[in-house]
Amino acid sequence: MGAELAKYFSAEHQRPVIAKIHGDIFHKTYNAVEDIEKLRKQWETPLRSIFKSYIPIFIGYGGNDPGFMEFLIKEPSNDWLPNGLIWTYRPKSGLPNNSLIQKLAAKHHGRFVPIPGFDEFLLLLGDVFEIGKLDKTMEAENAKRVDQYRKSFDSVIVTLRDNQEFTDVEHYPDLVHAVISRLAGEKTARGWWDWQVEANKETSPDKALLIYNEAMQFLPDSPQLLGHYIWFLTENFPSHLEAEVIAKRAIELAEKSLGAEHPDTLTNRSNLASLYQARGEYEKALPLMTEVLDISERVLGAEHPDTLARRNNVALLYKVNGKYDKAKPLYERILAINERVLGMEHIGTLIHKNNMATLYGAMGEYDKALSLFEQILPISERVLGMENPDTLSFKNNLAMLYVNQKEYDKAQPLLEQILSLREQTLGTENPSTINSQFCLAELYKQKNEYNKALLLFEKALKTSEKVLGQKHPITQSVLDHLQKCREKLKGAEENETVEL
Repeated sequence: MGAELAKYFSAEHQRPVIAKIHGDIFHKTYNAVEDIEKLRKQWETPLRSIFKSYIPIFIGYGGNDPGFMEFLIKEPSNDWLPNGLIWTYRPKSGLPNNSLIQKLAAKHHGRFVPIPGFDEFLLLLGDVFEIGKLDKTMEAENAKRVDQYRKSFDSVIVTLRDNQEFTDVEHYPDLVHAVISRLAGEKTARGWWDWQVEANKETSPDKALLIYNEAMQFLPDSPQLLGHYIWFLTENFPSHLEAEVIAKRAIELAEKSLGAEHPDTLTNRSNLASLYQARGEYEKALPLMTEVLDISERVLGAEHPDTLARRNNVALLYKVNGKYDKAKPLYERILAINERVLGMEHIGTLIHKNNMATLYGAMGEYDKALSLFEQILPISERVLGMENPDTLSFKNNLAMLYVNQKEYDKAQPLLEQILSLREQTLGTENPSTINSQFCLAELYKQKNEYNKALLLFEKALKTSEKVLGQKHPITQSVLDHLQKCREKLKGAEENETVEL
């Protein structure tokens, strides 16, 4: 409900209403400083009727809206908010320190209430109002709607098929047949997007692989499907025997149908470079990704999201090859653009700030790295959540910074927590889980707890060989550390024998 309909907003509503106090009935939002400095006049009367009748509960609102907040604060207190107000906050964020919130709470008997989270709070609030579990009611209502939909669907299909007015129109019967076949789920009528949607729904990589393999039987020459397929293989099965052939075929088809510099063609070429990178074939990945980046900057622009992603990939390739002087200016440029365009709390900004921090760590500039991690983690935990894969990656990188500085007491609880959460949320065969096993094993090795380290290295190696392949750099790195751990353990046991 926008300001144009504010006069219909009243305390008598029996159903939830969303009031856009800084927006109109369409999609326009007024959020510039001059837009929110004062509350729009249309809202004053209806808001007075609401706040004289109900106790407002503020959830997830920072009070950064001077027009609305000043309106609430300046109203007379005798009949305004007679029962006070409730302002919720997350304990880890602390009590709100916004001066407008403090003024409002002090003037109108405000209470600050800690909550565990938005959904969790609404569940508890529902219990207060005796709103029970709604799943059975929802199932019954949805069953009726599904039945109505099926009947309507069947009726429309019959009308389409039997429509005599269009039987002589060119291609109409064929078009109807194709649409009906696709809606009915016949695979021969599916487009590449239908297959992609089905693969995206599958949570098991092994089952998604079967879907892609089946899709290739029907659409072997679709550059879009091949592009998504190679990205899937890069993320989940980089050692797949046909992955490189598929990637090159996707590029060939895209160049033929779309042109060499079309965005989809660039994406397919970038996917091939990412495949080389995932396989550890950096000498193939770097020149290809650099070439794609140059074209992307010229065709799409320096600040296009795809260009930023490719610049990040080039920087990463320089970093893993120890060419920090070439990686640093690329990372700095990406971070500056993200902070300016996306904002300080956007996931893209957090990821690139993390990349900058890990580069500082690799360069031995630990204070700079630690400072960036201290900026990243509180935001990531609040915005993305404690168990989000990106949050866990940021935390893992911080833990390894502690390991490099030999601050094992700080690193160990973090690494153990991350490994446990990744096993629960990603599974035991995910590359991120393998990385967690490797990192924790390395910590144990550095602490001379060789038996613990040996068990984790062996577990990580077995999984890495299966998922990434024996020749992958990660597999080779795990094997190298495993062998060194065995040598350390053997040396420690020999020393104990000599001492005895």
